[in-house]
Amino acid sequence: MSKDFRIPVTMDIPPEVSSRINQRVAEDTTYVTLRARAIEKTYNNAQITNLRKIGEYLLSNWLKGEISVKQIARETGVAEGSVKILIADLNFWREYPLKMIPVKGKPGFIQNSLKDINTTEQYLRQKSRTIASMEQVYENVDTQMSVKKEESEPQRRKEVVEKKQKSKEKEADEQE
Repeated sequence: MSKDFRIPVTMDIPPEVSSRINQRVAEDTTYVTLRARAIEKTYNNAQITNLRKIGEYLLSNWLKGEISVKQIARETGVAEGSVKILIADLNFWREYPLKMIPVKGKPGFIQNSLKDINTTEQYLRQKSRTIASMEQVYENVDTQMSVKKEESEPQRRKEVVEKKQKSKEKEADEQE
């Protein structure tokens, strides 16, 4: 098969939906690229940063199996909350060779994702459900915003004025 072989795809997607999808993909791609570039710049900085301290510590100790986040914080001199954020950054960065995941049943411990494939699969399923839930929230909010945008401001003002007039008329009728 050649590289130029393409299967034509036909979709019945309205243009406005298609443009929103394309815009969202472009935003997501830009975000991923910028964040990866920032992580790489921080990790490869001439001065030793906390990100590099954590990364080098994990590279030298990942064979131990389960590693405590408190232990990492103690030995590197970085705050425990920062350690968690920096590990998430290293997991995000594609060029870093290790991907650390939480140990099932042991809060505060992490392990290499390749240590136990079953745990890793379960972790990935859980994360994909979380992502799907957040996507649904995003879609719901986006839909509500588009509906609100379609309602014109003058029309809403007119409705408010009409409601006030009706309530005044009812009050006048009740007083008579």
